[in-house]
Amino acid sequence: MNFEIILYTKENKGKLVAFKQNERVGYLTYAIEDKTIVHINNLKIKKGYEQKQIENELIDAIVELARNNRKQIIANNNFAKLLLEMNESYRDVLQPRDINRALA
Repeated sequence: MNFEIILYTKENKGKLVAFKQNERVGYLTYAIEDKTIVHINNLKIKKGYEQKQIENELIDAIVELARNNRKQIIANNNFAKLLLEMNESYRDVLQPRDINRALA
């Protein structure tokens, strides 16, 4: 199932919003710290869309944003942290203090 993901930014904060046929079905909010760290603050999926892989598409989008801008990610949201730690291909963007937990 494909979703359209739109990026909204204002100063050092942003939001990735997933849409399915013009309906907002999920979002991820983040903040930039010291121009090198992306903090994921929230990851929410609309009720009824939990098993549609929206969360993975949002995580992929924030990882791509971090890689393209040479930033690392710290997930302050437990759901986002779990998704990042479960996928070894994201290790290059995990902030070092989170990598140690993921490897344990």
